Amino acid sequence: MNELMMLNDSQSLSDVIKGGSEQDLQKLLGSEPVGPQSSLSRLSINYNTEDENDNTLPRGFYKIYDPESRNIIFAENVRFRPFIRTYLYRVWDNEDNQYSCRTVQCKNMGDPFYDTSGGEKCGKLDRKQIDSLANDSPVLIQQKNIKCVQAVYGLVDMEGKDATNEEYTLENVPALWEVKGASFIPVSDWLKSIDKEKKLYATVVGKLETVKQKRGGNQYWISRVTNSGTKNFTKKDRETLEMFIGEILAYNSEILEKHAESKKAMDEGDIDLLETLDATAA
Repeated sequence: MNELMMLNDSQSLSDVIKGGSEQDLQKLLGSEPVGPQSSLSRLSINYNTEDENDNTLPRGFYKIYDPESRNIIFAENVRFRPFIRTYLYRVWDNEDNQYSCRTVQCKNMGDPFYDTSGGEKCGKLDRKQIDSLANDSPVLIQQKNIKCVQAVYGLVDMEGKDATNEEYTLENVPALWEVKGASFIPVSDWLKSIDKEKKLYATVVGKLETVKQKRGGNQYWISRVTNSGTKNFTKKDRETLEMFIGEILAYNSEILEKHAESKKAMDEGDIDLLETLDATAA
């Protein structure tokens, strides 16, 4: 089990963050040397055309909640310093309007993604197994609903406007950027490029833009990231990193608790079934 899932290892994590070398931090953060509902602001691409007050909103712009003004701020591009990236799987239930299954956040794709249903990866099969399914298989439909997400934690700078067109300048806003769908590969490639240069993520500033795409009658936007500068990794940055890891540990703690509860319920159900079968056989 990796460091982000070792809930009793917070002291060693803290020690590495506060006093470790950049090489130690690279190992901790999953950088190759060649995530309950978070309290953090969420960075995402806006798809809404208007808000509850009928204000027109810019589709395809980035949006983020500004904790100081308590408004949603929109901008065509954003400057983003990534600190740590994790992966998770989840399934959205449209009827209940909530996630029916979520996994722990892990540093690497090969880690065990324990989920709230008592299994792993919310039942996600590997690529070979999925490719073997018939096109009309209900299992294939189920598999498509299991989404893999990159959870990228970092600091946001932006010049933007709220829904009433009032201008705002945001600096160093701690945020969670959940990357999925068509944006998954471009963002992953950007982070890989930082790994190849043997740099800490937080020493690189990325410029985030969006690119409009069309598929049939549907219009959507994907993220495009280019490097726009560098930063030194300071003592304050180490404190920010520790805060981000605390968010991940708290999230994983809740998921692991639900995982244990679901697994216990499944085991008890298996025992009840066996007892019923034994009684019937007798």
